[in-house]
Amino acid sequence: GPRPPARASRERAKAARPSAAAAWALVGALTVHNAEEALTMGPFLRSGAAVGPVAPGPDLLVPFLVAVTVVTVGAWALAAAATAGRRWAGDALAVLAVVMVVNVAVPHVPGALLTGGYVPGVVSAVVVNLPIAVLYLRARRHGGDGPGAGRGARAQDVETSL
Repeated sequence: GPRPPARASRERAKAARPSAAAAWALVGALTVHNAEEALTMGPFLRSGAAVGPVAPGPDLLVPFLVAVTVVTVGAWALAAAATAGRRWAGDALAVLAVVMVVNVAVPHVPGALLTGGYVPGVVSAVVVNLPIAVLYLRARRHGGDGPGAGRGARAQDVETSL
């Protein structure tokens, strides 16, 4: 027979809840990336290597560090809310994962190509963020990390892949 509404609602919330390991891996990757950027942005800005229509100077460092800190702390709060079963936070983590993938293509890799060298965050964007975010999105789409749970890959695949 039909499921009671409360049970169906609990099941949908459970299906939308990312596994703790997947959520923490995602924000851990973001933290590593943001730390790389924070540690290398000052020397990069002082070097004058930045190019483009808006070539930032050293005066951008403090606002950048504040923004990176806020984003990092916010991501950890989202992971906590998502693993506690808040569907909106799980959805927000999926958006964060998409942003992390796009962030490789814009601005990190083109920035490195345009400057002919290193730009802050390019290493962790490619080596850490890209694979973890893709695995997170794959698990959410096909497995226990989102609507439609039970098809294909499971959330545990992310955990074992990490």
